[in-house]
Amino acid sequence: MLTTISCHSQEYENDIINLESFSFKLDPEKFYKESMKRENIKFTSGKQYVEKDTLRESDFDWKGDKNKILGIQYNVKSYSPKDVVAKFNNIKFRTMEFMVNKEKDLMLVNAVAKVNEKEIKNLISDLNKKFGTEPEIVDEEMGGFIKYTIYSWKNNNQIIKLATALKLDFSNPHNIVSEKDKKFIQDVEKDNIEESVLFICNPKYESELKGKLYSGNWIKFK
Repeated sequence: MLTTISCHSQEYENDIINLESFSFKLDPEKFYKESMKRENIKFTSGKQYVEKDTLRESDFDWKGDKNKILGIQYNVKSYSPKDVVAKFNNIKFRTMEFMVNKEKDLMLVNAVAKVNEKEIKNLISDLNKKFGTEPEIVDEEMGGFIKYTIYSWKNNNQIIKLATALKLDFSNPHNIVSEKDKKFIQDVEKDNIEESVLFICNPKYESELKGKLYSGNWIKFK
């Protein structure tokens, strides 16, 4: 059973977050307290290691103000694929990252899970029930042969987006690929196409974040 724990007392690696009842009151600084320790930096330590990254206006626009802070990200730098840090029904997520503004107001969360097609369909069905509506769907090719489908649900309290691939797209006529190369690409990209990212966004900040994040898992927030 998934135990409901106060967001204020949760710690990364020790507690599993229930994403169905996620609260924007969670304090990332407390949540990542142990995981930001330098001794966790090596992958071989078996620990999750998280770093804070300050984003400034100049990071998105070279003419921007380098002193203007747009947000602070808590990014996972090393982890074990066996980790479970969050759940949504039966879907287990192995990493979670947070983004706050300079006032420390939680703006955006991303959680990553390795899932198959059946699990994705079940998750979409669960989210349809939660929001009482079908999702808005956006197809977004993110690079190479991986084409993500991005599903989006929204109400007054939160926005959820699900970015998932599950298959490679070799249909671009400008990319002529042999069957041998297709097999090689499929083997190389197997983990990536089975990896889905779930975003939970505070509706107040969608417009200033959507399509403006250009690194890591954040890039899929469209």
